[in-house]
Parts: sequence; structure tokens; C-alpha cells
Amino acid sequence: MSEFLLALQDVHVSFPARKNWLGKVTERVHALNGLDLQIRQGETLGIVGESGCGKSTLAQLLMGMLQPSQGNYSRRDDKQHNGMQMVFQDPLSSLDPRLPVWRIITEPVWIQKRSSERERRILAEDLAQQVGIRPEYLDRLPHAFSGGQRQR
Repeated sequence: MSEFLLALQDVHVSFPARKNWLGKVTERVHALNGLDLQIRQGETLGIVGESGCGKSTLAQLLMGMLQPSQGNYSRRDDKQHNGMQMVFQDPLSSLDPRLPVWRIITEPVWIQKRSSERERRILAEDLAQQVGIRPEYLDRLPHAFSGGQRQR
């Protein structure tokens, strides 16, 4: 496992779908069936597939939000290798509507390094300019941005 950031071996994830009158699960929905996956340092994983194929379940499993029903899941947990994050397809639903954009942009940096507000503000301005957003827009809330600006 030491060479992998995370590894899945014969992982299954299922959810209760129906219970009888005693509360016993009588039917299960199988979201992942026998999945094997290894991710090494420096690799990027993109999850693509049809609706209902288990993409969200896999992402939640990889982030530690779900546990496998069966199989082996191991993840290297140390300060140096905990940089996994999810990037959501719908930007508006993943942006906190109460925070100004500069705080949303720099939240991962604050979580990792506890940088000062001034340092994060400078970083946000630099990143915004790189993607074509004017620095004076950074104090706006997400709903004030166009769809393209939210995606950036």
C-alpha cells in the first residue's frame, strides 16, 4: 500500500432499498460491485459515466464519506498526502451562498495552512486574474456571478 495514495480491492457498496414490516432489509441496491482501483502520488482521477452508474458513490467512498459494504479500502493518511478534493459539476450548488467569492476560492488554503486573511486575499486576487475575473468582484456573493464566472 505504501506506493499508493489509495487502493480499493473488490469493493462493493450497497444501500437498503426495501424493508419488511419488522424492519429487516429485504432488498438492496448495488451501487458498486467488485471495484479495483489504485491511485499513486501525482495521478489524477476523473470519474465519468452514465447517470446512475455509481460516480457519486465512488467519489463519496474515496473521500471517506462512505464505507464499503465489503472489500478492502485503504488510504494513506498523512499531512503530506491529504490533498484530495472534489470538484463538482454544478458550481452554484457547491458554492456557499453566504461567503464572498474570495473566501470560497481560498478556503482549501486556509484549511491546509491556516494562512492569514491578507495572504489569502492576495492569493484570491492573483487566481481571479488568471481566470479572467476582475479583483473588485471578489467581495460579491456567488449568485452575483454569471454561470461562466461561477465555473471559473
